[in-house]
Parts: sequence; C-alpha cells; structure tokens
Amino acid sequence: MSVETAVALAALLAVGILFYGIYRVMAGDIDVESRLDQYASRRPRGGREGATGEAGPSAIANSLEKRVQGSDWATGLQAQLSKANIKMTVGEFLIFQVVAVFVGVVVGAIAGGVILALVFAVVGFFVPKFYVKRAMSKRQQMFQNQLGDTITMMANSLRSGYSLLQSMELVSREAPNPTADEFQRVVREVGLGFSAEQALANLVTRIQSEDLDLMVTAINVQSEVGGNLAQILETIGMTIRERVRIKGEVKVLTAQGTMSGYVISFLPVGIALAIYMINRPYIEGVLSGKWLVIPICAGLMIVSGYFTMMKMIEIEV
Repeated sequence: MSVETAVALAALLAVGILFYGIYRVMAGDIDVESRLDQYASRRPRGGREGATGEAGPSAIANSLEKRVQGSDWATGLQAQLSKANIKMTVGEFLIFQVVAVFVGVVVGAIAGGVILALVFAVVGFFVPKFYVKRAMSKRQQMFQNQLGDTITMMANSLRSGYSLLQSMELVSREAPNPTADEFQRVVREVGLGFSAEQALANLVTRIQSEDLDLMVTAINVQSEVGGNLAQILETIGMTIRERVRIKGEVKVLTAQGTMSGYVISFLPVGIALAIYMINRPYIEGVLSGKWLVIPICAGLMIVSGYFTMMKMIEIEV
C-alpha cells in the first residue's frame, strides 16, 4: 500500500469517525431520556416507545437544531432556507452538509488520493450552500419577473371594488408560483394578527426587491394620506414591466462576457485536476517546494480576473 493510499484511507476513516461522533452526541439526549423513562411513571408506555423510536436522522437534526438555535449564523441560514423555499431545518441542512463532505472524501480518495479527496471535501462542503443561494436567487428573479403582472392584477381588482386584502387573496389564488406562495403567506400572517403593513414588510425582507419595496411603500403612503391606490399601482406596474424588459436585454448583451468569465476561471482548475489524475507526480512536484508559489500566484490571478470581468459586465438598471 502506498503512502498516498494510506493517508486517503486515514482521512476517510477520520471523516467517518467524525460523522459517527456527531450521531452519538446528538442521540445522547434521547438515550438519557429513554433510560430515565424506565424509572418514571409519568409517561405511558406508548410514549416511551415513541421516544426511543425517534433515534435516527430526524432526532439528530432536532437535537442539533436546539444546540445551534439562537446563534446569528443559524438565524441567517434559516432565513436563507426560507427565502429559497427549501423545506429543511438548520439541523437537517447541517447533516446534509456533513454527508456531502463525507461523499466528497470517499469519491476523491477513490479517484485520486489525498489531494483530490481534500478538494472534493471542500467542494462537498460548499455545494449545499451554493444550491441554497442559487435557489434563493432563482426564486427572487422569478418573483421579480412576475411582479409587473401581479401589480396589474391587484390594480384591476381594486378598481372592481375589492379591498387590499381581498386583492392579495386573489393574487394568492390566481398568480403563478412563487408569487402565489408569497402572497398566501402574507394573507396567512394577516389572519394570524399581523397588520397588513407588517406582513408586506416581511414580504420585502424575504424577496429583497427594490421594485417590491416601491410597491409596499406606495401602499403604506396611500393608507396614511389617501389617494387612488389602483392608479398608483398601475403606474408602478408599467414602470416595473419596462425595467424588467430592459434588464432582459442587458442580460442578453452581457451573456457572452459572463460565460467567458466562467470558462476562463474554471478551465485551468479543470485541466489541473485532469492532469493530476493522469500524471500525479507532475502535479505533486508543482505543489511542493519552491514551485508552490506558481499555483498560488495563478490562483490569485484567476480569482482577481474573475471578479474584474464580473464587475465590467455589471450594469445597473
């Protein structure tokens, strides 16, 4: 057995032990509770069996959720999951992230040894976060594209005699997703005792759209000083539709530059991984000794070039 294979197996074993340790720590609370139930008569037998039967992934996720609850990063992560409409708790997401790292280590160790295992472990760590951010961005973009028609629907319903809450209920029934889901949540919050102003403010927090903020501000101002809300919303809707059209044209014109940035940035990394799998001693020589400065400088230049190109094609509308 070579040294690289031994180190890869050791890394794989370490990750496996880490995952098992997390399982034992998170399941420890349930084990203690089940042992105490043997001497306590406060709970029926059926409830005790239900408690012991929960020792699994869901129980680990719930215990992990309690341990991280209240921290700033856990609150931010939960907000991101909510914005992306991912039905997953923070504990479940962390378990999924650990599994992704474990799978990355296994695949990397099988494919090419220690270095590739570390690379795949890092990729496995960031893939779930990238997926959440991608889903959140996609959902916000879809909502933004539908916002002009949504405002027009609300304006027409107000003209026909509907109240503001009734017009939002109409949007929650007739509009496509994700607009329907978000307005259903607004209507539900109003039904639970929130004011319409607070429910719409929560909507702006979830979507983070300047155009939506403009609509909500117009509704709040109209509720205080009065005016023709239908006419105001119709004007805002026309402005938003025109802005969406211009953004679409800009995106088409800058698509080539965006793709060029992706290719120029990730092609060297892909070629390096391919060479490592084909001729491992060559890459190991570059990554050791005085030659290590070359890949470090190359990585810094790739990162700076990527952000420079993205900044060049960024156009505010």
